[in-house]
Amino acid sequence: MAIVFTIQEHGHESGKKGALRRAEVTALRKVTYTLPGTIVGELDARTKDHPRSKSRVVAEALAFSFAAQDREALAAVYEQAAQDPQFRADNETILRDFEALDLEAAGVPDGESAP
Repeated sequence: MAIVFTIQEHGHESGKKGALRRAEVTALRKVTYTLPGTIVGELDARTKDHPRSKSRVVAEALAFSFAAQDREALAAVYEQAAQDPQFRADNETILRDFEALDLEAAGVPDGESAP
């Protein structure tokens, strides 16, 4: 089963507010993708009172999925970095360098250590 929906391409359009609250819209494109019937049925059911919102639901679902993929990729990079002895040494140095500021922000008087 195929469904046609509109993807909103986000960008910057100075001085104008876009249709979405979270991003300004520069262009809309109609595209066709093939989706499983169960997904199309779920989309129809969830947007039956607002059929024009199908594009928004699909765009938000894709954005959510892409963000999750980006978080997973970043977590993998950090996991790899955590295995690097130089990265760990640099990180420990930074933590020591900022320890006094952390204590100050926590309201611990000078010369005392955190409880």
